Amino acid sequence: MAGKSYKPQNTDRLKSIPLGSGNVYMIKYDSTHATMPTDEEFETDANMVGRTKGGATFNYSQEFFTTKSDDGVAKKRRLTDETASLSWGIMTWNATTVAQLLRTATASTETESSETIAIVEGGGIGNQTEKKYWLHFVGGDDVDGKITLTGLGENVEALEAAFANDAETTLTPNFEFDPYDNDGHLYKLKMANQTTQGA
Repeated sequence: MAGKSYKPQNTDRLKSIPLGSGNVYMIKYDSTHATMPTDEEFETDANMVGRTKGGATFNYSQEFFTTKSDDGVAKKRRLTDETASLSWGIMTWNATTVAQLLRTATASTETESSETIAIVEGGGIGNQTEKKYWLHFVGGDDVDGKITLTGLGENVEALEAAFANDAETTLTPNFEFDPYDNDGHLYKLKMANQTTQGA
């Protein structure tokens, strides 16, 4: 499902085809993790958000201001705004997952009739707390090498959970990335360095 190494079996860049889904990992942004964690820190079962369903989509949008002379001879444009985000489906999730995705949600446990029950309580704008996480997607394969996309942000999408007889209940967050360094970078994409062209 995901590549294990950035070193590919295939070194021909003209035959490299990004293919397949991947796994998403999260680490809470705090004083301990104020800078981007390493792959090794991210890629543990404890940090995996859940099993992915329906793949993941990286979105980058940009807005420009454009001006030109009345006769159309002189023209200039400047980038004025940009947005980067990652959206994906989570098919294995629990109360903690929901609490990580929503500002007003909290997760806890209670004992009821000798059973331990996981509880999510949410809602109330006054209850919101910023929940910023380092997000790390791992895709690719062993043939063309590992692909990772990493950024810092939070879920900005409404959360919908549909319960039906003939379909899994999948959560579909959309994490919008914030600048993570003094240069204003929004994301870091890493992949195999395939520079050769085969016969």
